[in-house]
Amino acid sequence: MRLVDSHCHLDFSDFDDDRRELIERCHQIGIHNFVVPGVSAKNWERLHQVAMQHSEITPVYGLHPYFNEQHSVNDICQLEYLIRTLHPRAVGEIGLDYYDKTLDRNKQRLLFEKQLLLAEKYQIPVILHVRKAHDDVLAMLKHRHICGGIMHAFSGNEQQAKQYCDMGFVFGFGGVLLNPNAKKVRRLIKNLPINSIVLETDAPDMIPVGSTFSRNTPLTVYNVAEEAAEIRNLTVADIAEATTSNVERVLKVSF
Repeated sequence: MRLVDSHCHLDFSDFDDDRRELIERCHQIGIHNFVVPGVSAKNWERLHQVAMQHSEITPVYGLHPYFNEQHSVNDICQLEYLIRTLHPRAVGEIGLDYYDKTLDRNKQRLLFEKQLLLAEKYQIPVILHVRKAHDDVLAMLKHRHICGGIMHAFSGNEQQAKQYCDMGFVFGFGGVLLNPNAKKVRRLIKNLPINSIVLETDAPDMIPVGSTFSRNTPLTVYNVAEEAAEIRNLTVADIAEATTSNVERVLKVSF
């Protein structure tokens, strides 16, 4: 069995003391690969170095909308350089975040548009972070020829999900699925086509409700796989095979 955490931040300093040990513990329960999105230009070099030290990590690079104030338009030139020289499997984590009303929406849209242009130019997928902004993101995507990607922690409705599916996107499900009260998310993973589902943790963030953990880790992927299997009346092995295949297809990578 081979599971993939399609969205975690193993480059963060939260894991500096036990990163290798944690990866080995993941291996023991079938979690063998980790897609790690960048969040700002200042952390791209660190992410690259961590990925060089751990072959299980697939790094991608982008400007996270939540850290909007840290970004400048000049970062786009550096991002294009990384795409040309390192050939990452996606641009991410990018998108729009309207949940925090203090963030400059015009700047978010400008940077998002420029990153979509790079994804279109180099024909690589995107990893999206979207909160309270699905209509705007869908409208922007429809004007670009993007070769799909991963919708991280999707929180939209089924109509929006269908539009993303039609554009070649798959949906990341993480620790929220472990909350029995998260009815919309649980309904989505039950009803979406199996070829549009991937697993994620967003570690070290998004600690599952009711958990006693001081931080979230990629180990949670196994718990999410178990819950997904129960909801869909499948085995964990079925979920592992399908979701890993989906990540490989979308990111054009073989784990």
